[in-house]
Amino acid sequence: MKLRGFRDLSFRHKLILMMMSVGSAAVMIVTLALVGFEWMQFRSSMVRELTTEAAMIGANSAAALAFDDATTGNEVLGVLRVRPEIVQAWLLRSGDQVFAQYARSPGLPVPLAWPEGHHFVEGHLVLCQPVKFGQETVGRICLRADMREQRWRLWGHAGIALVMMAVALLIAYWVAVRLQRVLSEPLVALTRAVGDVSKFKDYGLRVTKQGDDEIGVLIDGFNRMLVEIQKRDEEIGNREERFRQLTETIQEVFWLQDETEDRMLYVSPAYERIWGQRVEELYLRPSAWLDAIHPDDRGRVRQAMKRQHREGEYNEEYRVVRPDGAVRWVHDRSFPVRDADGNVHRIAGIAEDVTERKRLEREILEISEREQRRIGQDIHDGLCQQLVGIGFVAKLLENKLGQAGSPHLAEIREIGALLQQAVIQARNLSHGLSPVRLDKDGLELALHGLAGNIVSLFSINCEFDCPFPVRLADNTAATHLYRIAQEAVNNAIKHGQPGKITISLAQTGATLTLSVTDDGKGMAATSNQAKGIGLHVMRSRARMIGGNLDIRGRKQGQGTVLTCTCPIKE
Repeated sequence: MKLRGFRDLSFRHKLILMMMSVGSAAVMIVTLALVGFEWMQFRSSMVRELTTEAAMIGANSAAALAFDDATTGNEVLGVLRVRPEIVQAWLLRSGDQVFAQYARSPGLPVPLAWPEGHHFVEGHLVLCQPVKFGQETVGRICLRADMREQRWRLWGHAGIALVMMAVALLIAYWVAVRLQRVLSEPLVALTRAVGDVSKFKDYGLRVTKQGDDEIGVLIDGFNRMLVEIQKRDEEIGNREERFRQLTETIQEVFWLQDETEDRMLYVSPAYERIWGQRVEELYLRPSAWLDAIHPDDRGRVRQAMKRQHREGEYNEEYRVVRPDGAVRWVHDRSFPVRDADGNVHRIAGIAEDVTERKRLEREILEISEREQRRIGQDIHDGLCQQLVGIGFVAKLLENKLGQAGSPHLAEIREIGALLQQAVIQARNLSHGLSPVRLDKDGLELALHGLAGNIVSLFSINCEFDCPFPVRLADNTAATHLYRIAQEAVNNAIKHGQPGKITISLAQTGATLTLSVTDDGKGMAATSNQAKGIGLHVMRSRARMIGGNLDIRGRKQGQGTVLTCTCPIKE
């Protein structure tokens, strides 16, 4: 916890504390060394002085010990009164018997068993050494000295050392406060600049270099980094501005979603114009765009979204019901955005309002249908009648030539047969241009006729399968379904070289299903066709009646199945 508290201090305080700690440790070590040395010196000096004093007293009392003169011995010890630090002294005969003694304070016991040498005991120095008379040891002299005065002197020296240490620490603090600025001020300026850049995103800030040391190198690197960031920030800002101008001016909706599809990252303002909803609502509820899709298209779009979740892309057209009830057609495309490892991390898309295009397509198809009906009617009422009239004339000419026995009778008969075939083909052509009658079973009859025409024109086995009657009152939807079947059959004949084609029509509840199946070459043969206008027209017709078109191959080399499903409207 203490170390963590030190880490949380400012760099300035850390420098001051470190300098003070180092200085304090150095001063303390020196002070302790000096006090210890002084203490050892006091002890050594006292031992030397006491040894000298004992030698002098021993020399003066040697004769008294040798001649057993206790009075002289006591007189010699009495000289110690001038030495206040010596509190006790005694002379011992051989055998450690007290011969004479001196005590500054009465009542002090006489220790007899001290060995020779000096000893520090309870604040006293006891020194014993032998007394010799000539070459003979006649006894021992022992002195006890009080070390109180030396201790007071030592404490005085220690106090002086502490005062000096305090003064040294104050000087060290003063020096540390001033020296730390050399290191802390550039780092503080650098730290302040980092905080300002993080807070205000102002990459134009620069830190002034105060030296060429490591901190100066760090500041240079930081300033260069800010220059690079500023350049990149300006580039990103310019790109974002161009992107914003592009997305806000285009008529299409540009959207960006995360890979989980749970969050919209960006939606261009065109969304509000097409969907009639606020962009903020889509950010708060990413499914708001899906909820606005027409109920007949929503299921298909959900299925496409599942494929998008797996593959990252889809291409769909659907209707959007705005809050005011208006219906808009939307062409929505998406594509994956991959990271450096190739993983999908975003999904981008463009949604285009194609309502006007749909209206034009519908008008073009309606005009085309009207023109085809008009041409079919003109062929039926004009060309067919003329061919029939020519046929009657040819028949009359045949009768006349027969009565006259003309050699050209066979030729006129051949002309009559050709005219009859031309009438049949013209009628079939007129029925193909105007295939669906305005009654409920018109689609069945038209598809049945289509199958028959394929057999007669191409000699290909073509069947119509409709196990249960299908009643479709919407003549427009019936016409679109017929044209889809007609285009699918023509594509199969043109690209697949089939031996058999089956046109199926079935109704399940409120859903009608049209399928065209062939046993030709399969999807490989129709791959180029998928890029042409035929498939596009079929998909457009299916969407115009609220349906869905699906084309897929059977087993390789066994043909293609085209399926169109659409709701039945009463």
